[in-house]
Amino acid sequence: MVIQGRALSPEDIGLIQRLLVEHPDWGRTRLSEDLCSLWDWRNANGRIKDMAARTLLLKLERGGFIQLPARRRPSSNAFRNAHAPWVEHTTAPLCSALRELMPVAVRIVESGSKDLQLFNCLLDR
Repeated sequence: MVIQGRALSPEDIGLIQRLLVEHPDWGRTRLSEDLCSLWDWRNANGRIKDMAARTLLLKLERGGFIQLPARRRPSSNAFRNAHAPWVEHTTAPLCSALRELMPVAVRIVESGSKDLQLFNCLLDR
């Protein structure tokens, strides 16, 4: 199977499972960094592909191949943890053919506008 652009063999998955068993004190970062070192998985600048490895590990966990240790702290990514505030709006379904709704227009919402707040609310949900 190929995940994150890397072909994984059953031996590769076995290696990850072994690391998890042999090092129960390791967090996800340590696991991904050691995995990159063992595989010599680096980018064009020679830096380890730590984020690619973390994503690979998450995909393996979602696929039921491994069980990662619990997160030690919440994500520091402010955008990932942020939620747009709720904006009151109609939620009634549209039960019409598109031709009955014409003309339909697409427009850019202005920064700071109520439309932008609504857009962000809907996108967040």
